[in-house]
Amino acid sequence: MKRFPRTEAFLRKLRAQSGFSLAEMLVCTIILLLSTTVIMETMSLAASQMQSRTRDSETNLLCGLLAQAAQNRLTCAVDCVTDGSSEGRVVSFRSTADGRPYELCSFEEGSRDGEIALVYTDEHGNSKQYDLIASANYTGSDGQRLFASLEVFWQDQRFSVELNVAPEQGGEPLASRSFIVYPVVK
Repeated sequence: MKRFPRTEAFLRKLRAQSGFSLAEMLVCTIILLLSTTVIMETMSLAASQMQSRTRDSETNLLCGLLAQAAQNRLTCAVDCVTDGSSEGRVVSFRSTADGRPYELCSFEEGSRDGEIALVYTDEHGNSKQYDLIASANYTGSDGQRLFASLEVFWQDQRFSVELNVAPEQGGEPLASRSFIVYPVVK
């Protein structure tokens, strides 16, 4: 078989040029895959830390909002009714801001589970709930619900308040506040 001179010269030129061998290409591909895996794992770790820090921040924010709302309501409280225990757990009080009697209410079931509200019952027995803060504040950016518990005690002409926020009802609190409120008597 006779070859053309041009073809022969072209083939020699191709063989003379150095290129990547199959082994070199495999090594480069493996290095690329390993570096991609390391980068993806690092990004995954960073994302989970970000979610955790966001959750902590939202929990602290909810706890702070509830503490401020409770303090604002209790500052105007008079005529406290306790459960009769030695601790003096507050069951209800009257607000000097609007003159209405309120009961403290913590929801423990249903769609409002873990929320805190004040319940006003008029002389006809009709009840109306006043949320300390909006219900939307109990849901984090990840869509998970936060649960709050509020205990108020009346001793020595002051309120002692214990507030906890947890990721589940009765769970270990992620944030908590204990504070004292002195009512302002008008």
